[in-house]
Amino acid sequence: MADAKDLSSLKPPPDLPPLSSVADTAAQSRWENSLRAFFEQHWRLFTPFEDYFRLRALEFRALRQLLPRHFDPARPCDHVAEIGCGYGFVSALLAPMARRLRGFDIPEKYAGYVPGDYENSTQIARLVVNGVLGIDRAEFAAAWPHALPCAEGELDLVFSMYVLEHIADLAPVARELARVVRPGGHAIHVVPSTVDMFFAYTRAQLSARYRGVLKGRLWRLLGRATPHTGTGAVHPPLHSEFARSFEDQLRIYSLESYLFPFIEHGFALCQVLQTREQNRVLVLQRES
Repeated sequence: MADAKDLSSLKPPPDLPPLSSVADTAAQSRWENSLRAFFEQHWRLFTPFEDYFRLRALEFRALRQLLPRHFDPARPCDHVAEIGCGYGFVSALLAPMARRLRGFDIPEKYAGYVPGDYENSTQIARLVVNGVLGIDRAEFAAAWPHALPCAEGELDLVFSMYVLEHIADLAPVARELARVVRPGGHAIHVVPSTVDMFFAYTRAQLSARYRGVLKGRLWRLLGRATPHTGTGAVHPPLHSEFARSFEDQLRIYSLESYLFPFIEHGFALCQVLQTREQNRVLVLQRES
């Protein structure tokens, strides 16, 4: 990732439509295309993955096509919150569908994700989304997901994309979302599934031609997957920071690990969908 000082060179995209003009799905698609082009042009400032913004933009479009009730710029929600907003790309995608949008992320640097002298990603989200893109209906604040600065029953919709798998204990988060989402409101979470780990596992086996020579410590020094000493199989790198083993990662990615804490704390499951081969989308409704 480029140094944070380079963010000061960002200029507003000249072809970004006025947010007030995004009133139907066709206009929403044009909005998404402009945002994607802007972030793809500057991808090195935000991510080491060149294809990151293409994948996220298309995944979000598939999601709103599957869930037009929740993602319709012609009928925006009054109050939407995004948990784990990062630099604000998805927040900008969400903006036409919310009269008020609040993005939250943790109040500290996240695993090298925040560059330079910035204290957390929400500072960058404010610079990019509010400053460069000029989206004034969005606001950003640093907050832990189990302690949100929201009033009871204040939110119509809570959204997250690939966040829950990074939270060690989902029960306090589910309890907090049950507090801040109004009865009848919704929480929508995009999460990786166990299929994701099996894909990674298969790729690790196919690429490990020399695992009989490169073992144990040498694999780790190379930053590669680690051979399992009992079977000789190669286990892919773990994704969740608190996972300690491949089996642990599989458990974290299981449907029940995501879902049951929310059911226990006042949410009803409406739908389980997919927007990619390796994910799940959980649509939950706050019970009365």
